[in-house]
Amino acid sequence: MTRTLLASTALMLGLATAAQAVDISFQNGIYPDVSYAGVQSTFVRADNANSNYNNYDSGNRFITGTTGNATNPQIRSLLSFDLSTLPDAAVIESVTLTLRSYGADGTSQNQSIQIDLMAMTESFDQTTATWNTSGTDYASTVLSSHSINPTIASGFQTWGSTTDFVAAVQSAVDGSGILNLMLKLPDGVETAGNRDIFFFYSDSYSTNQSYTPELSITYTIPEPATLSLGFGLGVGLLILLRRRARR
Repeated sequence: MTRTLLASTALMLGLATAAQAVDISFQNGIYPDVSYAGVQSTFVRADNANSNYNNYDSGNRFITGTTGNATNPQIRSLLSFDLSTLPDAAVIESVTLTLRSYGADGTSQNQSIQIDLMAMTESFDQTTATWNTSGTDYASTVLSSHSINPTIASGFQTWGSTTDFVAAVQSAVDGSGILNLMLKLPDGVETAGNRDIFFFYSDSYSTNQSYTPELSITYTIPEPATLSLGFGLGVGLLILLRRRARR
């Protein structure tokens, strides 16, 4: 009897703690549905600190990298995703950022260069953002890194899931619902004096929206009713075991 109850309780507790994973993506005009328009992407330059580049190349692409100049060489990308449609109780399990390279830069270094993904500490508006308003608004923790050779850059580029990346998304979901990110080269690479320029399709590129920035998330939702059942079974098992111990 006790063994049977133990086995049944273990099974129910397992079911109680298991939450179904949900996969969802955020990409303008595609995911979660065609009406979604919650992605922003632009860039800022240290050498033109008061300039806004939202309409660079008719708004079709944005840049990350370094000009290689002796002073103010940094170029940093700003991205944001509106995640407010996620359930309030969502527990983020994994996340990836996917961009598509918009051509190569033949005058950059012919080698793989690391590009770091950071969490921004302030929100931004891509139509007004400049280096002076947003160029240094980021936390020091690297959320994810990905390396690309700028001279042969092509296809999709993905920044993979990490514990820090997941935590940043969870913080956004639990807070304002807006995830603000920055792409930049490591500090030492930005100021090393070498040209490293990377082009990516922006959120405004309309010819093929599948080329635009995409954030993919896996999340779960705790199930209070099922958890209560599991808790009740656990309590019942403890009571039974104590009664048997007294015999």
